[in-house]
Amino acid sequence: MPRYVGLGSGASIVDRLLGWVSNALVQFFRWLGLGNLHLNIPLWFWLGFAALLILGVIIWPIRGTLGRGGREAVARSTSSASRPSIDFFAEADRLAAAGDFLGAIQALTGGVTVRISGERAWDRSPFTVRELLQRTEHPELLRPLLRSFEEASYGRRAPDRPMYLQAVDAAQRYRRSAA
Repeated sequence: MPRYVGLGSGASIVDRLLGWVSNALVQFFRWLGLGNLHLNIPLWFWLGFAALLILGVIIWPIRGTLGRGGREAVARSTSSASRPSIDFFAEADRLAAAGDFLGAIQALTGGVTVRISGERAWDRSPFTVRELLQRTEHPELLRPLLRSFEEASYGRRAPDRPMYLQAVDAAQRYRRSAA
């Protein structure tokens, strides 16, 4: 019957939450040894105190970033002045002669991307290798280089001399313009 519906539903979620908070406070006071004191402090005061405590815990770690206003900003040093330019093509030849075809393909790809996109493109660009190689007039000519790079770097396929030679053929146009 409708008049008995409220008897089975129990207390609301707000009543249960307030009861839990008050029971937690009573347990805390008992733990402190203040079990029989009647302090007559209203519940809203304890809730405000708890909210301030929580905000303090949240704000304390970020307090330094809120008020500095850039006073401690330090300019980054330019990495091009501290690190000399690398000849990626010579590095690729050296690594291939030593039998490190993975490093040789990566160096060859680095040389091509530097020729396409500029001096710091290989180690500073937010673009992927595929995106960097797409910036040419004829990106389809670089597909053997890209395929070799992706298979060696991402596909975990151990590169061999024929794979490296295909990559060298694809990069030959950029190697000549680098000299």
